[in-house]
Amino acid sequence: VKDLDTVDNGVRQHVMARLEVPEKWDLLIGHFLGVDHAGHTFGVDSAAMRRKVSENDADVRAVVAAMSSDAGFDKTMLIVMGDHGMTLHGDHGGGSADETDSFLFAYHPRAAALRRGGASANETSSTSRTAKPLTGAFERMPQIDFAPTVSLLLGVPIPFGNLGTVRRRFWEIAHAREVLNRGAGDGWLDERYLAATQVTAAQVWRYLTRYAAKAGNPFAALDWSFLEDLYGTASDASIDGTNSDLSDFEKAQLFSRFLFTAANLARAQWVQFGTGKMILGLVLLTLTIGVQGFVL
Repeated sequence: VKDLDTVDNGVRQHVMARLEVPEKWDLLIGHFLGVDHAGHTFGVDSAAMRRKVSENDADVRAVVAAMSSDAGFDKTMLIVMGDHGMTLHGDHGGGSADETDSFLFAYHPRAAALRRGGASANETSSTSRTAKPLTGAFERMPQIDFAPTVSLLLGVPIPFGNLGTVRRRFWEIAHAREVLNRGAGDGWLDERYLAATQVTAAQVWRYLTRYAAKAGNPFAALDWSFLEDLYGTASDASIDGTNSDLSDFEKAQLFSRFLFTAANLARAQWVQFGTGKMILGLVLLTLTIGVQGFVL
């Protein structure tokens, strides 16, 4: 596709128009295609790609400026992301890091103030976990974590087949306004993050047990027993009225451990390629084409 601008110009026009009336929408999505088209057609290291990336940088700055200057965006979070990477030749669909890795940028009008510890006496009560300074390091986020994180932030059900978890840093940015306005620190945030990890873990456990009941347990007996123990321990520690000495932060860590373990076990079981079967398939395909050519 050589037309790099028609779709982007339309998206840009509609997004900026909707930003003028934040009270009229709950979720706004803009899908810019120019960068993808530029990579496919001209390659990553091309003048066309540099132009489109520069335009999208300006788009992000324009949205950030609108959100920062209007109190109507006090509860709004900006997410900028790509759905895949690309090789230098503009290809994707393979398994290389250049193709499978992408980026996610999350922004909230209050997040920068929260990271600085707040701008007023009320806002400086944030403790170390949420007010820590920027270190320049990026967090890695598996793509399966995006669905449960955004689902809970939007107040919609987590997809039934989800195996991801809720990212703590994402949660902090999304709730920056509440933490600042309440003068709340980690305790307020920990309580809500615990609830998020708890409901996510319940959904993952429900999915795994349903899958095991319908299609047979795909995990080894020891792995399944380990998952049961992790989920049981986390659930027991979070039951109201128990004599657990654990903080909400520590309870959330128990659920996170279960979620990370479940995802790793599922990935090892399901995300794998049978080389022998792939070779057999190619041989059969070649034979089929040969036979058809001979018959014709």
